[in-house]
Amino acid sequence: MKSLYMKQARPDSFSLSFFKRGAGTFLVLLALLGGSNRLFGQTPVPMISQPSNTYTENFADITNWTNGFAAGIGANRWKSNVAGGVAAIPDPTRITTSTATFVTGTTGGVQKITTAGSESIVLLSTGGTDNTSSAA
Repeated sequence: MKSLYMKQARPDSFSLSFFKRGAGTFLVLLALLGGSNRLFGQTPVPMISQPSNTYTENFADITNWTNGFAAGIGANRWKSNVAGGVAAIPDPTRITTSTATFVTGTTGGVQKITTAGSESIVLLSTGGTDNTSSAA
């Protein structure tokens, strides 16, 4: 009489294909989650150095800031916007005045105030009271 012998797998063992599938899924998730920190476009604010964890900015170096906020101490925390959008005025997604270049006087856009002790940024939107002009 022949005996039939069947090898039974241990219940606590896993096959190699499980590890291959599991490792592949893990690597894909790691790549997606690990790369997500590179999706932010704006420079973060160092909140640890802010008093009471409130955002404050020092504009003392605004005289040296260049167009497009490309250079100058503190300028990298700001971003310019070009005029654009297709919605009819007034609409919050429509920008009619670019803030990519610093302007002066009564010209609409972004202005830098460089008076000692009063350094600041001014967003000036010219026009009437019908909200037909915007700057952001």
